[in-house]
Amino acid sequence: MVPMLKEFVMRVVSRQSILGVVVGLAVAASAIAVQAHVRGSSHAMPADRDLLSISGSPEDLAVRSERLAAHVCAVIEAGADCKLPALAVIAAADLRGLQGRHADGQQALHRALTGPVPDAAAWQAVEDEQLLLLEAASRRYLQFLAESSASLDAGQKQRFAH
Repeated sequence: MVPMLKEFVMRVVSRQSILGVVVGLAVAASAIAVQAHVRGSSHAMPADRDLLSISGSPEDLAVRSERLAAHVCAVIEAGADCKLPALAVIAAADLRGLQGRHADGQQALHRALTGPVPDAAAWQAVEDEQLLLLEAASRRYLQFLAESSASLDAGQKQRFAH
């Protein structure tokens, strides 16, 4: 009787193991398919995570505005009727106008940090100017986001939000 019990247990364990492997492979294949779909989705471009971020240099925000406009137009399939690229060109020009002062401030910051004698007043002046420039760039990018939203009709917003 013991050999029969042993054979029965071996068959059941084998079936359960095989079933477990098959189910595991099916789950893995499903996960791979879902991941491939998400990566192929127009919302899942690798750099899209930062499109709503207002941090970065004026140049970073200028590039981001152009990327966002292209991304939204592609998702809503607006084609030549999409107003966002024109808005992005204006916003990017405004932001790039701030970039020269920002770059100059970065150089002044470098000099203040690496100079032979620490100059607290120079450091404070550079810090204040840089913060004002970054705030102005962030505000301009937020304005671009608001303009972009306002330029989309309800159907386009719905397609983008899907």
